[in-house]
Amino acid sequence: MQLILATILIYENCILVAIFDYMKNSLFVLLLLFSFTVRAQQNDDNKYYLFKDANFSEGTTDIKSGKYLLIIRKETDTSFAYLFYNAYGPMIKVERYLDEDGTKPCGKWCYYDSKGRLDSIGKVVGGKREGDWFFYNDTMGIDRKVEFELGKRKKEFNYSTKQIVYRDGSTSPIPQYQRDTTEVLVEATFEGGIPAFTKHLQRNLKVPDRMLSIMPSGRYSVRVDFSIFKDGLVGDVDISQSIEFSADEEAKRMILTAGKWKAATINGKPVVYRYRQPITIAITEE
Repeated sequence: MQLILATILIYENCILVAIFDYMKNSLFVLLLLFSFTVRAQQNDDNKYYLFKDANFSEGTTDIKSGKYLLIIRKETDTSFAYLFYNAYGPMIKVERYLDEDGTKPCGKWCYYDSKGRLDSIGKVVGGKREGDWFFYNDTMGIDRKVEFELGKRKKEFNYSTKQIVYRDGSTSPIPQYQRDTTEVLVEATFEGGIPAFTKHLQRNLKVPDRMLSIMPSGRYSVRVDFSIFKDGLVGDVDISQSIEFSADEEAKRMILTAGKWKAATINGKPVVYRYRQPITIAITEE
């Protein structure tokens, strides 16, 4: 017999979902994995593929031998996201293509380190890096910004050394930022404030069955980066700290279904605002 009790708590401004799982057994785990696969195929247009190798070249239908997971998601008619995951762990990378077959790379790409932390993010056009690419440190702050043109580096802003490195190898100091004292920034806020946002998460966050079946006891924090646009709507959602596929998806769902925000303003004029929200899920076995 399987008995699960879930409760949602608030911890250090994060949502903490405590799961008390009794008498876990391998048969239950297998059934959960199967039910997740069926439900996903019925309720969305994603396509799921298991692979044995980290190069995603040797496919398999065997759950036991499948170590890596690829999800192909249609975002628009001309944007298909390829989500590469460890089958039982965090995201590896995200690639985007103009076509479902993945032959025309174009769009925002993301790379993650072995712990699921966002390592770098930027745009690819025609298979080549283009524009600003951002590289993150272990604390998930921006360490470097590299400007690309047709796949070639134009210059790099190294915020650790406070130097600009140019294509020819020459360097110069990064100019010191001078804040415009006439600017008055009002940060974006959720309509109803933090209590309303917390209430939304308490009422609607669901612990994925798949996460329960594959993750050991512990506390896991998914971090979601998203933009709050001038009209207060939310979009451009990225995972900056991945745990595993179903947990990441639930965290994104919570952000996208929360409702409107009050847009940030500078001197009274709405501006796009980037926000990072951690959502913590704790699984405790007793």
